[in-house]
Amino acid sequence: MRLPDVRSLYLMGLFLVASSGCGSPRTAASARAGALEMLPAARALPALTQELMNALPGDSTVWERYLSDRAVYVGEDAAVMSKQELLHGFGPFPPGMSGSIEVKNPRVTEFGDVAVLVFEGDEQETVYDQHIEVKYLSTFTWQREDGRWRLIAAQTLVVPKDPTPTPIDARRLDAYVGTYELSGQRRYRVERRDDALVGGAENGELKPLIAVGENVFVDASSNIETLRIFVIESDGSVKRMLVRRKFADLTWLRIP
Repeated sequence: MRLPDVRSLYLMGLFLVASSGCGSPRTAASARAGALEMLPAARALPALTQELMNALPGDSTVWERYLSDRAVYVGEDAAVMSKQELLHGFGPFPPGMSGSIEVKNPRVTEFGDVAVLVFEGDEQETVYDQHIEVKYLSTFTWQREDGRWRLIAAQTLVVPKDPTPTPIDARRLDAYVGTYELSGQRRYRVERRDDALVGGAENGELKPLIAVGENVFVDASSNIETLRIFVIESDGSVKRMLVRRKFADLTWLRIP
């Protein structure tokens, strides 16, 4: 999907400004925004959404303009906010921090005067002297109000990715090897390959387990961030594996 031609929109804004007899930069920007808001959804929404991303975290005026008064925003931290609650949280980056979000792969589905935009947000952030990159998947629902697109609902999720392995003592790995059983119904096999662990359903494909702690691992290429916690008893033995998925634990018992 191609983004709107920014040059043509800018020239359109200048034409509107010239027609009104006012040539200030603020008025030109307002005229450009007004022209953009009235374009077809496939052209307007990716560009409007990028303007919203460009305004984060300190410029609430753009969000004030494009948010419907009845908008509902669901953040990555599961907070549900009204328009005023969302705007109240705006403020500049703390010292030592900077960042930007680029809208990528926008997909627009129209339902009359309502349109749904699903897009990937590519965040580049600098925290003091360290650089981090975060991927988001967002759904923004827009509606025409008096002919202009306004954001009425939004939800954003963080796209999981494999973490960088944490160095651990490879001598501990043998203690985790074995078969674990869930309520006598399902079995999960853990094996050691060189200085790493693999795991999977018994008689199924075994996939890499990535160490994020001395006894905590995650499934590689998992989109639900499952943690596998091998519980070390007081005598050093391992008899249980806790599978933490969606912040809830299931206990798998190791078969002797």
